[in-house]
Amino acid sequence: MLDITRIWMESGLVPREGQARISLQIAEYLSEGKSVALSAPTGWGKTIVTLIALKSSKLIPALWLIRSLSIGNRILIDAEKIKLRAIVLAGKEKCCLKVLEDEIEQDDVYEYCRRARYKCNYYLNIKPRNTVEATTYLELIDYLRPLKICPYYVQELLVGDVIVQNYYRRRRSVKCTVIDEAHNIVQPREIAIRVDKLNDVIADLKRSPLVHSSSVHEVERFYRWLRDLDEGIVDPLLFLSEGTIREIGRAYVEYLDAGIKTRIGSLLRILRCDVLYKEGDELVGFNATKINIPKPSVLLSGTLFPELLNILKPDEIIEVPYRKRRAIILDFLTSKYGEFEETSNLKEYREVLRLMRRKFHRVVAFGSWRVVKVLKGEADFVEVLPREWSGLLMLKARGRFSEGVDIPADVIIVLGAPYLTPEVIRRLMDGYLRIGLSTEEARNVASDILMLLTTIQCIGRTIRDPSSNPLIILADYRFKKQKALEKFFEIELAKDLRHLENIITKKYK
Repeated sequence: MLDITRIWMESGLVPREGQARISLQIAEYLSEGKSVALSAPTGWGKTIVTLIALKSSKLIPALWLIRSLSIGNRILIDAEKIKLRAIVLAGKEKCCLKVLEDEIEQDDVYEYCRRARYKCNYYLNIKPRNTVEATTYLELIDYLRPLKICPYYVQELLVGDVIVQNYYRRRRSVKCTVIDEAHNIVQPREIAIRVDKLNDVIADLKRSPLVHSSSVHEVERFYRWLRDLDEGIVDPLLFLSEGTIREIGRAYVEYLDAGIKTRIGSLLRILRCDVLYKEGDELVGFNATKINIPKPSVLLSGTLFPELLNILKPDEIIEVPYRKRRAIILDFLTSKYGEFEETSNLKEYREVLRLMRRKFHRVVAFGSWRVVKVLKGEADFVEVLPREWSGLLMLKARGRFSEGVDIPADVIIVLGAPYLTPEVIRRLMDGYLRIGLSTEEARNVASDILMLLTTIQCIGRTIRDPSSNPLIILADYRFKKQKALEKFFEIELAKDLRHLENIITKKYK
């Protein structure tokens, strides 16, 4: 191992309390071939500490897996400080020139490349000496696009000490793996299409000589049923025979082979999901994700709790203390099925929202689609994020603004424990059983763990700045049963609306 102290000194960085010690711990665990989880708050310095551990342990090249490539640049900058070369690689959907030139649908890129890259001019233009000095896929695209050379496969020629990429991209052979935001790897992969897009699918099927009119009629009937359904589990096999699905698949291949854009692939992909669910205008599919953690490895997260660690099963755990934030659980409300719809419950939800609007300038509320649909009349903005806003902003707990954005606010309200629906949980549990989890593990992931991760991620949108201090309200009595929340929050119970108002008056205003 290289001397940790020397690496810190040569970087010009002054380690904060605990960072040097923890970087040494990680390096030692990695050298022993172990997996280690580092749980630390946002902004503590998990990235630089782990990079220094990688350099000290000499486990280079290393793979650094992330959910969103938007944070890749931060890893590049930190790696450069300690004289490591990092590169950021992307999947085909971001690199394919056929997608960028609008020749095929983005979602079709993997199937097209698997079946037909032998006749793709961009792929055929790659020469054995097509080496480029670049550190990111974006630089490659800028350089190779005018030359009509495929950036995705030229990426494979790039060499780095730290290879940054998405969780799901094909992995290189490396000496060590870092999984950033490791809590994400237990969450199901989710895809969605707008129901009205099935119009385009049906039109493409009608144009194909490989699809019988009876099969088209089945898809039309399925579409009409979806269009009239407000919310609920979807079982496509009640409408589409196996023969029809085979014909849809053949038509899809026909379009791809002919190089013709089509929406058929979006239907096929969502039909393959473990669980299908209709929510508003969207058909949403969930797939249980296989949890594969190689060794040696580092699991980084600001959102690790005991129930989650029981699933990830690291050999070693390093905990950095959190600054607990104050949170109020409303013990008189719930979004539980069968209770949420009660008149008195809905009335009190509305009164809580009105109270927050009266007392605070900016209030952001997250809820499931079912909850938002009922309470959106209380909001000034729903599923939009204005540049400048005040009042009440209401967003879906699993929507496009539930992660990856900064939403400064005076108050964050989680409108009910954001569980998936009971039937979705049951079917998703079956998916996790099929990939090898025990019955208890599958139940915990599909139910409580996903709910807790969604809750913490929603709150995280308002506290990305460590100096921020919004009032946190968890509006569901079921939150008080979740001991995992005690790691992150100092919790107080409000037994009714008057009690809540008294707490706010005494402590928050």
